[in-house]
Amino acid sequence: MTDLSSTPPSGPVARLPVVQTVADAYRFTLQRIGQVVIAAVVPFSLSMLIALINYNLGEGPFTFVTILVDLFAYAIFAVAWHRALLVNEAPNLIPRLGNRQLRFWLMGLLIALVMTGVAFVPTLLFGFLAAGAGQGAVALFVLPVLLLCAYLLARFSFVFPAAAVDERFGLGASWRTTADNAWRLIGAYLLAILPMMVAVLGLMVVASGLLGVAVPIGGPVEAIEPAMGGAVAVFVIVAFSVVNYIFAAVFVSLLSLSFRTCTGWVADSGQTPPGGSAPRDDGSGDARYH
Repeated sequence: MTDLSSTPPSGPVARLPVVQTVADAYRFTLQRIGQVVIAAVVPFSLSMLIALINYNLGEGPFTFVTILVDLFAYAIFAVAWHRALLVNEAPNLIPRLGNRQLRFWLMGLLIALVMTGVAFVPTLLFGFLAAGAGQGAVALFVLPVLLLCAYLLARFSFVFPAAAVDERFGLGASWRTTADNAWRLIGAYLLAILPMMVAVLGLMVVASGLLGVAVPIGGPVEAIEPAMGGAVAVFVIVAFSVVNYIFAAVFVSLLSLSFRTCTGWVADSGQTPPGGSAPRDDGSGDARYH
């Protein structure tokens, strides 16, 4: 957008209602599960291909490239789903690739670099202090670094929905508009992830019990034991990937709703899904911040 109405506010325009926003995110996603499938076909297929390549090749010099490709696959899906919520644009089976996905992907890499740089010194310091310490002491050192990374991610996260709707919105604007809402965002993400944890544990029970194989707790799906056999391994990888994409849609919905609430942004058409966390359009026909 180029008009003055699209200038981001100098700070948050509202406090994020955590429970309401999480409920709206789940409601929007589950009510449009068919659109989730359409948006996910291409990126999910690409992610599956990457997962199977990593499973067969294991760790190696090619791993970093596959991670970058997998992140771009997620960018394709996330942009489509951000637009489904923010501008009521139905996803296409064959996505139209362009600057939106590239900007989303590059912003993700930039934030990862910033977080790595900021966390490097305390991580190095904690590493020296934790040398020879027990696992409990190491956990105490690691926890502050994880909290710092979560805080930074929350403060920078609004660049993602903004990129999906072509807004001029950088890290500084995201930092300003998430002020006083960072911990609320983190709380919303933690609340939203609880059903995913239950679903993942359920898949582990199915794989371990019905299929008679051992599924590792934690780590990537590519870490599944080769001893389970090729067909079973593929089944488990697909199952975990499906769950990941469903909850990715929930988190994208959550981020879109949070972006609208905290910035006051509304779409050109004003066609927004129902929910207490969505601002109203003034009927002017312009995308703007209220």
